[in-house]
Amino acid sequence: MIAVLVLAIMLLAVTLVQANTLQDIQQRGKVRILINTGVPPFSFLDENGNPTGFCIELGRLAAEQMGVEVEFVDVDWAGLIPSLMAGRADMIGERMSATLQRAMNISFADPYLLTGTIAYTTDRTDYTHISEIDQPGVRVGVILGTIGEAIAREKLKHAEIIAYDSTADTTQALLAGRCDVVLEDDIVAFNEIKKDPSMRLIEGYLLVDTYAFAVRQGDQDLLNWLNLFFETIKRSGEFGELYEKWLEAEWKPVPQKEL
Repeated sequence: MIAVLVLAIMLLAVTLVQANTLQDIQQRGKVRILINTGVPPFSFLDENGNPTGFCIELGRLAAEQMGVEVEFVDVDWAGLIPSLMAGRADMIGERMSATLQRAMNISFADPYLLTGTIAYTTDRTDYTHISEIDQPGVRVGVILGTIGEAIAREKLKHAEIIAYDSTADTTQALLAGRCDVVLEDDIVAFNEIKKDPSMRLIEGYLLVDTYAFAVRQGDQDLLNWLNLFFETIKRSGEFGELYEKWLEAEWKPVPQKEL
């Protein structure tokens, strides 16, 4: 019985240590946030090579509210979840879709943005609706490890799915004629088509979903803090200011049940 009690106490102690990421951040004086630059207006590098964008400013604001410094850890998109699970950072602060599959490995904070997967193409094609792209011979560009890739492989049974490393790569492939259509989140797609007048959006959504920050499973204190953080900055107007600055649209508060 004594041995069992000692083991139980040890397991409880380990659990408490693992769950004290928020305290670790405070003691360290720095929060480490995983990002994936290269996708304006969310996360990208400015002319001086410094991270900037909507997600970056949200991360800086979170650090400010914590009273600590911030360190951004820039990795490839496919490396975000593995890097978080390996302890390279404290959270993912990105445009990551909150999915059930991802939630098997990490814990998502409450969604901060309603979004969805849409498609864009060039004047070389005559597609007008997203329902028209699932046919033989259509080459659909997606980004490796994204919800766009997963939903394309699930729903587009006849088209050819081609995975690239980044949004820049998919757009370049589209303009070069190596794919016919690109799947992206709506705000990113709107931003991409501004780069070349030959590109245009295709009507319709392949999927409607949400963006959320994420932490390791078991980091409940940090998860609770993030949920209150987003609720607080939405009430204060700070979220709306950043939304309008980077997404160039008026932010209208959305009831949580509608996210």
